[in-house]
Amino acid sequence: MTPQAIIEQVNADGVRLALSASGGIKASGDQGAVNRWLPIIRENKADIVAVLVQGDWLAAWRELAALTSGLTADDPRLPVVMAVLNQCDDAYLGGNWVAFRHAAEQVRSAMAGRNPR
Repeated sequence: MTPQAIIEQVNADGVRLALSASGGIKASGDQGAVNRWLPIIRENKADIVAVLVQGDWLAAWRELAALTSGLTADDPRLPVVMAVLNQCDDAYLGGNWVAFRHAAEQVRSAMAGRNPR
């Protein structure tokens, strides 16, 4: 079974798979279904993580695009947001999901008018 097929079957069985902060897989939902799927998830962990990461990259970029779509050239947040978006891009190109998420949070902070850290 392909990793994508596993994810689809797991979802159909009431289990949600997500990436954990450490880069692992978090399975939630019906505990009986989770317990049934855990051996298969563990056996295919690397491939499932790869599929989840690809989906998350796209969703994360779309979220950032929507969040920043109203910026104009005279918006005082623009230089900060662009600098942090460059960090997102570098993290993406390097395949570093943790760094990407950190930079994306900085974009959210800047767009909310908070000083990104």
